[in-house]
Amino acid sequence: MGTAVYASRLVCSWVSIGITLLTTAVVLDSQFAIAAGTSQNSNSEKTASSRKKVSTAKSGRRSKHVVCSAASHRKSGRKVASAHSRKSGSRHTTQLASQSSRRRAVAQAQRRQLDEDFPNHADNALVSIAAHELGTPYRFGSAGGGSFDCSGFVRTVYSGVGMDLPHSAREQFTMGEQVASGELMPGDLVFFRTYRRGASHVGIYVGDNLFIHAASRGGEVRVDSLDEAYYRSRYLGARRLREIDS
Repeated sequence: MGTAVYASRLVCSWVSIGITLLTTAVVLDSQFAIAAGTSQNSNSEKTASSRKKVSTAKSGRRSKHVVCSAASHRKSGRKVASAHSRKSGSRHTTQLASQSSRRRAVAQAQRRQLDEDFPNHADNALVSIAAHELGTPYRFGSAGGGSFDCSGFVRTVYSGVGMDLPHSAREQFTMGEQVASGELMPGDLVFFRTYRRGASHVGIYVGDNLFIHAASRGGEVRVDSLDEAYYRSRYLGARRLREIDS
C-alpha cells in the first residue's frame, strides 16, 4: 500500500511539472510572437522610412533637375534673344549704311546732272540752296535737322533767302501769284494733289520741266520731271512769290 501511495504521488508530481512546463512554453511562445511582431513592425517602419527618404531624395533631385533645367532654358533663351538682337541690330545698321550710301550716290549723280543741264544754276540762290539738300531723307512733318517733308523742304530753302513760309503746302499754294506752266522760271513753286484734295505736295522748279522736292515716293530730296505720268496727272499749278521777281 505504501508503494502505491508513493507511485500515485510521483505521477501527480510529474503531471504538475508537465502542466507547468506546458504553460511556460505557451507563455514564451506568445512573448516570442509579440516580439517578432514588434520587430517586424519596426522593420516595416524602418523600410517605409528608408523608402520615404529615398523617394524624397529622388524627388529633391528631380526638383533640382527641373529648377536647373528651367534656369538653363532661361539662360539659353536670354543668349538666343541677345544674339538675335545683336544680329538684328547689325542687319539694321548695315541696311541704314546701304541706304545712306545709295542716297549719296543718287545725290551726286543728280548734282552732276544739274551742273551739266544748268551750268548757271548757282546764280539762282533758291535752286543752289535746294540742290545742296539732294539726298536728304524724307520724313513727314520734318523741316530740317537731317530730314524734310515737302513743305518743310520748301520752307527751309526759302528761309535761306530771308523769306518765312508756312510749313504747309496748302497754305503755300495761296501765296504769291499764279504762273502758267509755259512761263515757269527757276525758283517757282509747283504744286500737286497727291493723298488728299487740294495742294498736298510742293516742289521747286529748276528748269527744263524739272523740279526738286522732298519726295515721299523716293524717300529723299531728289529731282523729278513734270512730264512723268504720276506728276503730270496730279499737277495743280505753280506760284511765284513776289519777293523773287527781282
